[in-house]
Amino acid sequence: MLSGTATNGRKVTTLVLDKPDTKFEHVPPAPFGALVLWSGKPERAAVKALAKRLIEGGCGWATLHAGKPTEKLHAWFDEAVVDHQLKANPDADMPTSGMPEDSLEEACRDAVFDAMPAYEKPFADLLVLAIGPQAQAQSEQAHALAQKVERE
Repeated sequence: MLSGTATNGRKVTTLVLDKPDTKFEHVPPAPFGALVLWSGKPERAAVKALAKRLIEGGCGWATLHAGKPTEKLHAWFDEAVVDHQLKANPDADMPTSGMPEDSLEEACRDAVFDAMPAYEKPFADLLVLAIGPQAQAQSEQAHALAQKVERE
């Protein structure tokens, strides 16, 4: 686990997950934002389970970064949110952001500056989750970027 402060003052906690179902060492106080870095091939059930855990833990926004599979992640995160709304909490919400062509720096910039509610108090915490074969390297890069990235 790495911790630090983003350029806009948000507390950043970075975790590496061996598998998407690995128990989180730390979850920030709700509501928080998340940056999900997924390397390797995502599987629908695993992505939906992770999204469910995030929304149940108080995540109010998730920026997704997976390269080409990012669009699949968006769809599966959105399915998990709708499932949660139908089964547990109709008021639950967790918008997603991120584009397949975004660089890691662009994803970090989005997570640090833009992935927040428009009409509420900004989230004080950002949880960075790195999953897959490149997780360790991506987590270290993202953690460093979150602490230095500037608004465009």
